[in-house]
Amino acid sequence: GEEEAIYSWCAANLLMGSLISSSTGSGTVVSPMNSTYGTVDLGGSSTQIAFFQPEQDIMEGLFKLQIGSQKHWNVYTKSFLGFGINSARRRH
Repeated sequence: GEEEAIYSWCAANLLMGSLISSSTGSGTVVSPMNSTYGTVDLGGSSTQIAFFQPEQDIMEGLFKLQIGSQKHWNVYTKSFLGFGINSARRRH
């Protein structure tokens, strides 16, 4: 669920060059050097979304991803069980 969402977000942003340059130093990433990309992962039985959330106002679904030794990213993740492609085909 949420772990799949964070893995897809991390992979997409690593490939697009958004993570490493903003992950040096310490503290929370507030304003990344490059834009980050949100992800939507349509799986067989669930769909996951993930995107960078600079504020910590939300409690549910906030994943603190630490890259390197001291810098962490606030990433919102959500998994929608039953909304994957196979589940949708069975429903309709």
